[in-house]
Amino acid sequence: MAMFCCEQQGKEVGEAIINADPPLQEDSAKNDVDEAVAKGASPELMALAEEEPEEDAPAPQKEEAPTKPKPAMASTWKLFSMMNCTEALVLLVGTLGAIGNGVSQPLLCIVFGDLIDSMGTNTVPVFGSMTEAEVQAMLDQGMTGMMEEMQRLCVTMCLVGVGCTFAATLQGACFKVFSEMQTRKFRMVYFDIVLHQDVSWFDLKEVAALPAEINDDLDKIGDAFGDKFGNGIQAGSAFIAGFACAFGMGWLVALVMCAILPFMGVGAAIMGKAVQEIQLESQSWYAKASAVVEECLYAMRTVVAFGGERRELKKFGDALVQTRRGGVRNGFKVGAGMGYTMMVVFFGYGLAFYFGMTLKYNNQINPATGQEWRPGNIMAIFFCIFIGSFMIGNLDPSIKAMMSARMAAGRFFKVKDNKPEVQCIGNDTRQDLKSITKFELKDVVFYYPARPEVKILNGLSMSITRGQKVAVVGESGSGKSTVMALLERFYDPNTGTVLVNGQDMKTFKTTALRRCIGYVGQEPVLFASSIKHNIMQGCPEASKEDFVQACADAQLGFVDNLPEKYNTFVGAGGGQLSGGQKQRIAIARALLKKASFLFLDEATSALDNTSEKMIQQTIDSISSKSDNGMGIVSIAHRLSTVRNADLIYVLNRGSLVEHGNHATLMEKKGAYYALVATQESSQKAEEAEVVTTEHSSVMLARQLSGHSAESETKRQAREQKEEEERTKQINKQYQVPMGRLLSYNKPEWPFFVPAILGALVDGAAMPLCTVALVGSMKAFYKTDKEEMRSDLEFMSLLFVIIGLSCLLGSTISHGCFAILGEAMTQRLRVNILTTMFRQEVGFHDNPENTPGMLSKALELWAFRVSTLCKSIQAKAAALSSMLVGLTLAFAYCWQMALIMLGSIPIMIVANAIQMLVLLGATKNENEDLTMAQQIVTDSVMNARTVQA
Repeated sequence: MAMFCCEQQGKEVGEAIINADPPLQEDSAKNDVDEAVAKGASPELMALAEEEPEEDAPAPQKEEAPTKPKPAMASTWKLFSMMNCTEALVLLVGTLGAIGNGVSQPLLCIVFGDLIDSMGTNTVPVFGSMTEAEVQAMLDQGMTGMMEEMQRLCVTMCLVGVGCTFAATLQGACFKVFSEMQTRKFRMVYFDIVLHQDVSWFDLKEVAALPAEINDDLDKIGDAFGDKFGNGIQAGSAFIAGFACAFGMGWLVALVMCAILPFMGVGAAIMGKAVQEIQLESQSWYAKASAVVEECLYAMRTVVAFGGERRELKKFGDALVQTRRGGVRNGFKVGAGMGYTMMVVFFGYGLAFYFGMTLKYNNQINPATGQEWRPGNIMAIFFCIFIGSFMIGNLDPSIKAMMSARMAAGRFFKVKDNKPEVQCIGNDTRQDLKSITKFELKDVVFYYPARPEVKILNGLSMSITRGQKVAVVGESGSGKSTVMALLERFYDPNTGTVLVNGQDMKTFKTTALRRCIGYVGQEPVLFASSIKHNIMQGCPEASKEDFVQACADAQLGFVDNLPEKYNTFVGAGGGQLSGGQKQRIAIARALLKKASFLFLDEATSALDNTSEKMIQQTIDSISSKSDNGMGIVSIAHRLSTVRNADLIYVLNRGSLVEHGNHATLMEKKGAYYALVATQESSQKAEEAEVVTTEHSSVMLARQLSGHSAESETKRQAREQKEEEERTKQINKQYQVPMGRLLSYNKPEWPFFVPAILGALVDGAAMPLCTVALVGSMKAFYKTDKEEMRSDLEFMSLLFVIIGLSCLLGSTISHGCFAILGEAMTQRLRVNILTTMFRQEVGFHDNPENTPGMLSKALELWAFRVSTLCKSIQAKAAALSSMLVGLTLAFAYCWQMALIMLGSIPIMIVANAIQMLVLLGATKNENEDLTMAQQIVTDSVMNARTVQA
């Protein structure tokens, strides 16, 4: 029976489900509506800068915001729709293994029942006329028959065990491989379709939280395809086989036991619905906290420089409060649901034994076999129903994982099925484009999709020819950046047309169009990799000669002075480089494309005077090469940078007010003249302020870069020593005292007492159940029917008491440990983020400490350490179960108990090997996933640059 008691496992709580449409992101912006939206600002901030639309050109009517729909759930068939023939074969083999593994358990129940009958049916009646020798001979004969039958049954049981081992091996291996294959496919497709969405799609998303949501969805899909899927098939097959065997051996007793199933189903349904609702809220709240972390880590230097650590930590802590509350409610409800389920099962045991007693008491015949009811027969039916009903509970983690995966897949297919108007996913049948000779805008009217009530461009018309140096100027809010966004085809105009080479831009492939355009934004976007890798992103297939030429044209001479040259790691967002250096790398990346046009979106506005002059010299050097044939389109706030432009367009509130070169426009003394005069009048005051600002900026830059340089020098000088120290620190981390971890729960220490007591009661339930089982079996062999009836009535009452105790213990233990675990998780996450803030700048320049990796680590580290509370609950329950079980075992038969103890080392070694394999695989997976997460984070956060 100990074998059957080992079937008890903790039911896992399903993964959290995130909302499909997160709230809009809040960014800081300095410019107005058009520039803010073109650079990815949120609609909330755009509202601060918006201007009233003109009365003669009413904006389209704003639709009322619809009620936020619940996340769509994909069908199970659609979840598996990306499976190919090889993956289907792996799934089929794994499914057969899982079915075999599940069916083997009811078969063992049948053999176990036969063992009971073999021990009880070989007794010999003794008559008064028989001599002692005759009685002994008959006893020996009966014993011999019993031993032969038991040997046969033992061999049968061993064969079933070998088959179970083979089936379990197939199950585990195949579902692991299937999960890896499917998750990799989903990950690649998800990444691809997200990057191919229109820029307007990103405008309506909280981009900072999007990478974490994508990764969470993929984790849920992988979780559903892996072990939990196999365990679900195993549990389902065991459930079907168990009930089939039970009804085959005796449908009358089996039917009575089925009376408990509706009660179990109601409890599971209520618990599942409650947990799902809490998970939706909890994951939504943590998505907000994750967005705060992403923003902080990407702007680490800015946060530290302005002393904003406390403010960001408070914002992060506030976002975690709701997550903590949802987790606590989740713990209590799950504990109550699990306790209720086991209580109903125990009630069913009592009912089955009581009904079996009435059958035997009344000498009724088993209608399924035509023979009298035997104790072994009743016990086999009981255990088959026991396993079948228990497997209903084991289905819970698999069902929750599948439901979570379907929710995640619903979001995946929602994005996949979304057909971008600008981008093209799949085979693009539009015209190809080798080069661009001319851009034209004709009567263009444009509203940003995120703010359709604000008109940005109002009947704008202009033309740009290749080989020209064109500048677009105007006050903030005039629509300068929007013009460039339309030329890049980040958006399509609401009315009017954008022509390329005299044809509508929409007739050309978007990728081909952007391949002809080099783009450099106000804030240069660099990825967390080497300088060479960042430049090669402009044209991965470029030759070495083209690479060298682009670097020379962009004046990247400073790279030769770096220790690693072009292999120098630039850090997250290029944090290890100055603004001018980053901008020149971005220009080199754009030049490597050998594009027809180079777009410069205020490429020098965010730089100091020295860096601005250097970048302007680089731009002038590029434009002065007559054989280049490249057109340069500049959006400029500082008019001093556009004096040499061949053509200047002046915009005001989305309309073209005048155009010409610098001299012509100055002679007109119109809008351009007024802009120049305004800037020149304040130039002296600005210069004085710039001198002071430059001095402060240089000192701050030197201080920050000094830390980075110092860290790099130390790493190079003491590389071996630091590696040894790092190894020691890693080893030390694995030896953290338990008291230090539990100190994070100091305010909640009073909850440890009821939590431990509840776990002890919960753990003792199964060993105490064996007392009732043994008592019931002994009662069945008694010849005195009244004594049998009295004993079985008492045992049935004992089952009821055990069930109630299990309900109480499970609710208290899971609820209290949820309080402890959620409190520890919240404090750990805040403390880890605090520690990240306290690190020197060189720490964040390390390739292993990019924002994406640190954000993922922040999520995983705290969660894994917080599982300490769950492990304490599991250990307390296991300790209680072991102590109570050993006490009862030695009390009944110490010889048999010692024999069974001899098998414990074998099970320990087997479990240790299994854990080592799983931990090794998990470590490798985590390292690979962390790198992949960083790539996703960089790409999604800078989707506009990636698409350009």
